[in-house]
Amino acid sequence: MRKLNAIISAAIVVIFLIHGVMGGFMLLGIGKGAGQPLAWLGVGLIAVHTVLGAVFSLKSIRASKAGGWRFRQNALFWARRASGICILVFAFFHIDLFGHEAEGTYLLLDFTTAKLALQMLLILSLFTHIFMNIRPLLVSLGIIGGKEKRLDVFVALSLILLFCAGAVLAYYAGWKT
Repeated sequence: MRKLNAIISAAIVVIFLIHGVMGGFMLLGIGKGAGQPLAWLGVGLIAVHTVLGAVFSLKSIRASKAGGWRFRQNALFWARRASGICILVFAFFHIDLFGHEAEGTYLLLDFTTAKLALQMLLILSLFTHIFMNIRPLLVSLGIIGGKEKRLDVFVALSLILLFCAGAVLAYYAGWKT
């Protein structure tokens, strides 16, 4: 089951990156669409990943000797769960945030400061969750063992996330002018 969750996690990361880049280009006015069908596939995979993660978390909690939460000793464990929950909350607000289609026409919604904050919090949550989990993901998939290769993955993911954040900021600036 853990291997399946690792494969699902990798698929989610790929889908997120494609959706983020396509959405970024759309927000910058140089692309069409953000891969909505692909994003919905990602939502389905996130649901499966969330259920599997909850099952694994419960098993880990039950397996602890004292059965306690042990926040200090398991800070990374709990930070991973907290960042995942944040993603779920902010992703919920992300759906139809920019606009929606009505009778074949895409209607943009006013992009307020609150919506900007929600999107930046989503990006921050994704950044945190991916970067806390990418090393164990790569190890579980048998892809990368060396620090240099891992650093390349971190840099590439950082650049993509920075592009997404920049596109959201540029879109917000466009609404304010």
